[in-house]
Amino acid sequence: MDRVRVSILGATGLVGQWMVKLLANHPFIEVVGLSASPGKVGRKYGEVVHWFIAGDVPEYARDITLVSTDPSDHKSADVVLSALPNDIAWSVESKLLDAGLNVVSNASPERMNPRIPLINPEVNWEHLSILREVKGNWVIKNPNCTAAIISMPVKPLQDLIDSMHIVTLQSVSGAGYLGLSYLAIDGNVIPS
Repeated sequence: MDRVRVSILGATGLVGQWMVKLLANHPFIEVVGLSASPGKVGRKYGEVVHWFIAGDVPEYARDITLVSTDPSDHKSADVVLSALPNDIAWSVESKLLDAGLNVVSNASPERMNPRIPLINPEVNWEHLSILREVKGNWVIKNPNCTAAIISMPVKPLQDLIDSMHIVTLQSVSGAGYLGLSYLAIDGNVIPS
């Protein structure tokens, strides 16, 4: 079986780093490209990434030359994985779609678009069947981190639940590595 060729947008950020790590030695996926911000393009991934994750930068990624987010830099990929920040994600992803590339995105823009599958593989993988009806390329979004986790234990109970109210205080942890420290928010819960 041929492996699926992927490129990763935002590969030097925290989410991108997890993608790079999780795809190391993957039996069905081959990483063929890594992109980063314009100031890092043309340099080797291992030279510019500030690795936040335990362990070392995976060996396969160290010598990959970083490319831009321009669609022409991702033509060798079957699927582009987007770990871009929300404020730029959709403008880049829509250009990739217009160029005929398939995108799986971690970003929130267009997440609630009824034409874009919102997939949590542990919960609704069967919704991927909508892709059979898509003529040409496609985009898939994932739910935000809190919804992804909450939906897993709720799925088998869904027929027993009439209503549910969930409160999350995820905005600080959702800010990524460079977000507020715990000490900056301790005792600072402000109800809205």
